[in-house]
Amino acid sequence: MDRTTEKILRIIAYPLGWTYALSVFVRNKLFDWGLLESATAECPTISVGNLTAGGTGKTPHTEYLLELLSSSGIAVAEVSRGHKRKSRGFMEYEESCTAEDIGDESFQIARKFPDVKIAVDHERVHAIRLLKEKYPGLSAVVLDDCMQHRYIKPGISILLCDYSRPYYKDCILPYGNLRECKNESRRADIIIVSKCPQHMTPAERTTIINEVRPLPHQRLFFTTMEYGAAYPLFGEGHAKKMEKADKVLMLTAIANPRPLQEHLETMFDEVVAMSFSDHHFFTADDWQNISAAFGNSFGSMILVTEKDASKIQDDISVPANLKPHIFVLPIRVVFLEDGDGFDKVILDYVNSQKP
Repeated sequence: MDRTTEKILRIIAYPLGWTYALSVFVRNKLFDWGLLESATAECPTISVGNLTAGGTGKTPHTEYLLELLSSSGIAVAEVSRGHKRKSRGFMEYEESCTAEDIGDESFQIARKFPDVKIAVDHERVHAIRLLKEKYPGLSAVVLDDCMQHRYIKPGISILLCDYSRPYYKDCILPYGNLRECKNESRRADIIIVSKCPQHMTPAERTTIINEVRPLPHQRLFFTTMEYGAAYPLFGEGHAKKMEKADKVLMLTAIANPRPLQEHLETMFDEVVAMSFSDHHFFTADDWQNISAAFGNSFGSMILVTEKDASKIQDDISVPANLKPHIFVLPIRVVFLEDGDGFDKVILDYVNSQKP
């Protein structure tokens, strides 16, 4: 769907937005007034969420927190709902699990952090209780995509604001991309402006600060995404190195592939994107189309994200002739300033809650 068609459909759907906005407003007020209960977990909890639907960088920021806590000797778990998984109820990651069991993002994190306990459950309080019963030494839980899940009250709530799609300039669904009204940002303890340019000017920062207008209890930080060196997904490197490839096929099933495409366009003469919906599991028919396109038109490389690699790695429908050409581009969060200050806020909170 092109942008013009999408805009027309959103204008048509605008009246429905009032109904959605009203329902979200009433639901939040029921929590604010205590008519719906927000439970407190049995151990320190840190929530990573957003107001914008998809693509703000929740998974890389979650990974940053897990690395920070685990490297500090803190026993930590990660809990999410496991978006688009095919299982139901509570499930803890085990070696026999697949991305379809616990969701692609949770599966990616489990592979990268073998010492972190990973669980999925629509009821986050229930998941934390089961994890705490099984692992009494558990000292912290990171909650992924929990801004709208108000049945749990996190100790620290982190709100991500996409630099290129800031919530304070957006509208609620379906006309805009917001899951709830922008004034709900008041519930956050920390606001992170994510996906910033690596070289932001002080004037740009000041403009954003004035737009966000953090409340007295809120801290504001800025992060950017740093791309690492691509590596072969199946351990079979191609003769042509990544930096020397003329063309690349960017294969993604993420909410907002545009920043990745812009990054690749600075490295390659030609980047052709094949994009699928967020969390999409590639089918045999998809791979036939990908194989045909790659064989007919493109050079030596297919680049995927770590999130998509977590699904592709165990996918038996991946054509054997494509495997040597599939490379993974890792990504990590980097704070533009005061990263130590952010780390201190998180570690001080978790350590202050220890018995």
